[in-house]
Amino acid sequence: MKFAVLEKPLKRLTDVYARSWVPAFLHWWRQELLGCLPEQLRARLSAPPLRAIARRQADDVLMIRKQRGDEVLHELSLSDPEHDGAAVLRMLNDPGDPVRRRIWLLSTQRVLRRRIQLPAAAEENLQQILAFEMDRQTPFTAAQVYFDSRIAKRDSATQQIWVDLAVVPRSVLDADLEAARRFRLDFDVADAGDERTGELWGFNFLPQSQRVGVVDQRTRLNWILGLSAFALLMLVMSQHLDGRRIALAQLSEVVVSEELEANSVRELESRVKDAIVGANFLAERKCTSAKVIKVMFELTQRLPNDTWLERISFIGNQVQIQGQSAEANKLIGLLQKAETVMNPQVQGVIQPDPGTGKDRFTVQLDLKAQASCDVEVSA
Repeated sequence: MKFAVLEKPLKRLTDVYARSWVPAFLHWWRQELLGCLPEQLRARLSAPPLRAIARRQADDVLMIRKQRGDEVLHELSLSDPEHDGAAVLRMLNDPGDPVRRRIWLLSTQRVLRRRIQLPAAAEENLQQILAFEMDRQTPFTAAQVYFDSRIAKRDSATQQIWVDLAVVPRSVLDADLEAARRFRLDFDVADAGDERTGELWGFNFLPQSQRVGVVDQRTRLNWILGLSAFALLMLVMSQHLDGRRIALAQLSEVVVSEELEANSVRELESRVKDAIVGANFLAERKCTSAKVIKVMFELTQRLPNDTWLERISFIGNQVQIQGQSAEANKLIGLLQKAETVMNPQVQGVIQPDPGTGKDRFTVQLDLKAQASCDVEVSA
């Protein structure tokens, strides 16, 4: 009762699992894995589970047989609880070959079976809806029967389901189980089927409270192996994540080291660029200074003594001189023979200076060697 809250979600998950491709895949995978094993081990693992099937033959006689699949291994006819009870317990509890399922077999003539159509939305609360519909679908009420059902067909287009409903009167099953209890027999399944072969319909009329849980060692082993595999998977993933974290930390250290080295390289490049700019500046200044000296020296040599300069300007590849001379008109001829300048041209108008009595002039010349900077020298 304390797990009733989980009953619906678990049933929903079970139904989704049953309708999915997973069971077929697991069956195929199991068959493929079994095919890789030796024949004896494969036969042992692929053998159907051992089950005990009991049925009532007469009022005081029970028939119980132990079988694997269709093969009957042992069969007992029970009529005396005191004499036959111990033999039944030995058969069921054989440690070398334990029974996996205990099944009470009802005759098919004692069970009512019908197929009914319902809306697909009824699947979630199918047992409650079937109990409500019991008196309409059968001659009994829900309180008078034990019943079970299974989905036979689903139609997604019409949103309908077809349900196989099997019903047995409570008086019939209770009387059978009471007769079995005289032999200290309990069951986990009550189903109908062929009494000769033991082929079952696949229902279980027993209420949950009356089902006896039988421990399946293979199922327990499968759970242990599955949980172990999951734990190993978690361990491997954890180790993998730890390895990635270590690798990330090492990579972060390398990145930091590379960034420091890159910053050092950038700083060195900046220093080299500054040094190159400084060297070019010094070279340019040196070149300009040498050119200025040569031009001024030549102008000093070629200009007559009655001429002096008030201003010399170096602008790009040109030189402009301003000054006064007694004969300014002769300066162009003198400067045309210069070695450092060429193309002398008078700028503006030559005007006499009243104060000195000389002619004021402005002459522009081209440098024969190109200068790359502007230099202005004022007298």
